[in-house]
Amino acid sequence: MEFSSFTLGESEVGWDISFPFPKKQRKIITNAFERVKPSRPPTNLDELLSIELKLEGFFSEYYGDDEVKIWLPEHRQSVDLYNPKERIAIEIEKTEKKRIVHDLLKLYNGGLTFVPKIRYGVLIFPKVYVSAAGNEFPFGRSAVINDLNFYFRGLFSRGELRDILCIEYSP
Repeated sequence: MEFSSFTLGESEVGWDISFPFPKKQRKIITNAFERVKPSRPPTNLDELLSIELKLEGFFSEYYGDDEVKIWLPEHRQSVDLYNPKERIAIEIEKTEKKRIVHDLLKLYNGGLTFVPKIRYGVLIFPKVYVSAAGNEFPFGRSAVINDLNFYFRGLFSRGELRDILCIEYSP
């Protein structure tokens, strides 16, 4: 699988980031991502990353861990993977571009809880979305950057979310 990564403060996005994504955690996550070999379409990406990141302190929705339900008891929403010690949440998008905004809202809102539970987010998305019928639709980096800039640039400085690591992949 091929992939590339960037954060909000890196040149192509260029946001003013005071607390960049931690280098050690970025390496752990990108190394885990490099080791997984998802199916095409990547229906098992959640499972594979859950296995790879479990020993690094990440809990997962795939395994049904309660730790990923960070808005309980008020809301039953969850993130795909979550490391409470590092306060890193991971959202994996496999289905369609319009869901990216929902994923970003979850990451942002995780920093707005009474005790902020998310300080750093990870957004994983495909370069090309492959439907269950095998049809391919462009997704990609530029669309995600456009959504980040339009929906979140103004909000970003008002919350606890410090940086987002974005990983684009093509299986």
